[in-house]
Amino acid sequence: IGSVKPNVGHLDIASGVTGLIKAALAVRTGWIPPSLHFESANPAIDFADSPFFVNTRLSEWKSPSGPRRAGVSAFGVGGTNAHVILEEPPAVEVPASRSCELLVISAKTATALEAATANLARHLADRPETDLANFAATLQAGRRHFSYRRAVVCTDVAHAVSSLTGPARREAPEVVDRRRVPVTFLFPGQGSQHAGMARELYESEQRFRDEVRRCCDLLPADLNLLARLVGSPKEPGKREKDPDSSSIHRTGIAQPALFVVEYALARLWESWGIRPAAMLGHSLGEFVAATLAGVFSLEDGLRLVAARGRLIEGLPEGSMLAVRLEEEQLAALARPGLSLAAVNTPSLCVLSGASDVIEGLRKELAERGIAHRRLNTSHAFHSQMMDPVLRPFEELVKKVRLQPPSIPFLSSVTGTWIRDEEATDPAYWSAHLRKPVRFARAVGELLGEKDRVLLEVGPGQTLTLHARRHPARTPEHLVLSSLSHPEDRESDRACLLRSAGQLWAAGATIDWRGLQAGRGLLRIPLPTYPFERSRHWIGTQREDASSDSGREIESSPARADRAATPPPKAEDTMIETLPAPAASRHSGLLLRVQRVFGELSGIAPGEISPSATFLETGFDSLFLTQASQHLQKEFGLRIAFRQLLGDESTPDALASFLDAQLPPEISTPAPRPAAAAAARPSTPAAVPAPASGSSGA
Repeated sequence: IGSVKPNVGHLDIASGVTGLIKAALAVRTGWIPPSLHFESANPAIDFADSPFFVNTRLSEWKSPSGPRRAGVSAFGVGGTNAHVILEEPPAVEVPASRSCELLVISAKTATALEAATANLARHLADRPETDLANFAATLQAGRRHFSYRRAVVCTDVAHAVSSLTGPARREAPEVVDRRRVPVTFLFPGQGSQHAGMARELYESEQRFRDEVRRCCDLLPADLNLLARLVGSPKEPGKREKDPDSSSIHRTGIAQPALFVVEYALARLWESWGIRPAAMLGHSLGEFVAATLAGVFSLEDGLRLVAARGRLIEGLPEGSMLAVRLEEEQLAALARPGLSLAAVNTPSLCVLSGASDVIEGLRKELAERGIAHRRLNTSHAFHSQMMDPVLRPFEELVKKVRLQPPSIPFLSSVTGTWIRDEEATDPAYWSAHLRKPVRFARAVGELLGEKDRVLLEVGPGQTLTLHARRHPARTPEHLVLSSLSHPEDRESDRACLLRSAGQLWAAGATIDWRGLQAGRGLLRIPLPTYPFERSRHWIGTQREDASSDSGREIESSPARADRAATPPPKAEDTMIETLPAPAASRHSGLLLRVQRVFGELSGIAPGEISPSATFLETGFDSLFLTQASQHLQKEFGLRIAFRQLLGDESTPDALASFLDAQLPPEISTPAPRPAAAAAARPSTPAAVPAPASGSSGA
């Protein structure tokens, strides 16, 4: 038992709060300060027969039976009352280390956002020891969120400072009006899988890890699916190196593996507050959408997908070919044994059939100069080669209880919203194996809503690229991916957080507690909101040059006098007209490079980042081969295909290369008119085919 009076003197009405401070420090530090000058107790106090004693020296407070506790009396004199009881808080876990963090900044005006960004950058620069995870968590859950928003993903404090002061800061902030953002989940089909595709999120995200384990426990043990999904550490920019990496491409393993990753990723997004207003699955991906919508239970969905993959794997092998033609143009290529497997964009179709039939078609397309790409698939999905398994699979579906969907999703068979009678019909899911995937039609249906956000939920970015190239897409349509391409330098977590930041910047409500669940993060002191002060002075006083901002408001006749004064005549005033500074040749070359890639891909040139590599932008090897040919025609220089593949291959770097190689006397012509720049090429070979991804399985 103690008192503050012998240590600091008589405190009168401040004794209670000072005692609270003393007790709080003792509970926190585990050391009991001495009551100074104590020699003996009042004879009326029987300390010997009580649990109390007066501590006369600094003592360590050990409490093996539980947390430390202290009672505080608010009276200025001793007594048995305890008005406040303090308890030692539970130990705070050290936040799990993660590869990157999401910083979110908002304000009520654009200028306030700039000031807040600068203040935070300066705060971090002055305190390099700052825990970035706590810094990010404080911005996310410890601040109100306003309409002007900026989100950046960074790996450490130094990266955060450079991001808040570099190009990310110079980009125009997002402005939202707090409307509900309708997000549609897109689930890819077979072809997007790769070994270790669940590794990073499995290691860093508890909710994702729990869902993956739950699904793998429901699948046959002989699939050994968890080991195939997690695999060995990924080397950025390189393909998987697992000894058994090829097995993930076997249809019997690839289909349940993709289902597990996409289902777990969808549940992770939901735990972050992003719930789908609608869904669209590309072939196999529709089973994920149907399971999330309650058509199948999770157990039945996994069982059907595993059986589907096993049945297809038992069929004779076939091939598939992506062709840069519209569906109406395919009639000239018709031949026995050839089927239309998918229409991914209005000008990109996938054909399917026996390998010899596909090889003959490939040679013909090469002779005619039509862009095409043979897909890395083991079977001819959505072709007549699937016919032998249609009836057996339908019989399996008949044994499953089917429910009407609780979340709307589009049918990849019809390209329109699925009807209850279709979703609950076993024949629909059997025909689903055979009929072509109408992905382009379904995306067009979604893009009919102006503010629709499309979010690819699965490995790779194939569906993201297809949706971005759809002619119905406008700048208002946000199209995002969840995971990076296996050859990208960006980690999966960085890609996931970047998309979360873009959703938040667009007005979506993020559940920050869900995003940081299980990390034990703390709120830390950060710069406060940068209030913008405006000085308003009534009268004819001179404007104070030292004011923060604002304008002088005049109410005297002097204002009217100046307004009545006519402007000087031209002959009375000498005006020197200076020529406008010419744009640098590098800038002009960059615009031309962006225009070339925009015309070939259908992506608006302004959406092609100068600093992102061509692979990060989503351009595949077939497209880059065509692009190198067009660049050579455009600039008269030899530009090798491999020059566009490297880690440093960006539009900005290419413009620098051209600037160095072109003769000095060559100027940069003005960009083409907007209408011409936006026009699509007339020849099919001028548009890229996909690198990989949903083949229609």
